[in-house]
Amino acid sequence: MKSPARESSREAARKHLKPFGRHIRRLRRDRDWTQDELAERAGLDPRVIRFVESGERDVGISTLWMLAEGFGVDVVDLIPPRSTPR
Repeated sequence: MKSPARESSREAARKHLKPFGRHIRRLRRDRDWTQDELAERAGLDPRVIRFVESGERDVGISTLWMLAEGFGVDVVDLIPPRSTPR
């Protein structure tokens, strides 16, 4: 059985996957790249790009690093801006 605190922190993290995916898609489309082109530039399997953009997969630091390298940006630039102030 999972603890309520652990479950709520997972749910809190998951709510950021869709906005992150939309931001990655926006960065890719701004460059007029296909998902396959981004995958090749980043050294990732094209399925990873599809999962990330759809918000279906959480990414580890190595995937973030590879995406940043593929885009030619710093890792921090992959984080979408907040839409509303806290």
